[in-house]
Amino acid sequence: MKEAIADTAEEMALSKGLAGLTMDDVAGRLGISKKTIYAHFSSKQELVDFLVMRRLHHVVRNIDKTMQAHSNVIQVFVDIMRLLPEMMGMVNPVIFDELKSKYRATWKKFEEIKQKHMMASLMYLLEKGKKQGYFRKSIHSDILVQMRFLQVESTFSSSAYPFQKYTFNQIHQELLEHFLYGICTLKGFQLYEKLKKRT
Repeated sequence: MKEAIADTAEEMALSKGLAGLTMDDVAGRLGISKKTIYAHFSSKQELVDFLVMRRLHHVVRNIDKTMQAHSNVIQVFVDIMRLLPEMMGMVNPVIFDELKSKYRATWKKFEEIKQKHMMASLMYLLEKGKKQGYFRKSIHSDILVQMRFLQVESTFSSSAYPFQKYTFNQIHQELLEHFLYGICTLKGFQLYEKLKKRT
């Protein structure tokens, strides 16, 4: 029942945002009492926290699987691009504005996972790409990791990228490709273009 509640709440949040998500509406959609919902989630805060962490861990698992599936870092980046629609494409970007302003405890957890896992993974890929000759040896990986995540964070702001004009996936695809073009050697660029055409 907990997963069914979460699935319904996530579907509603994606269409209405977190502000439009109420326990009454979730209960009504499922045909259950609010008491049943509160048996699994003590508050809306706890429900939102569960939804965000579930989605985030799904993204992390997919990135980990992709990294383990390929030794070639360019292939990893191409596959991450391909997975973006599945991982993030259905997320309502307004939710990120709401998390930062109204659900700060959840946003803090998001930031912690980003620091401990996602940034470490990117650092590993950049260093590995240098050794494989796909990324320029002169790049400062630590600076570029920070830059990349500032890029990603900017996409969570409706003031930076109008969500009525671009989809979340379009923004991420464009920025990730721009990032790759900036760090690739000729060898890396040629392989990326080849793999992109196949995809």
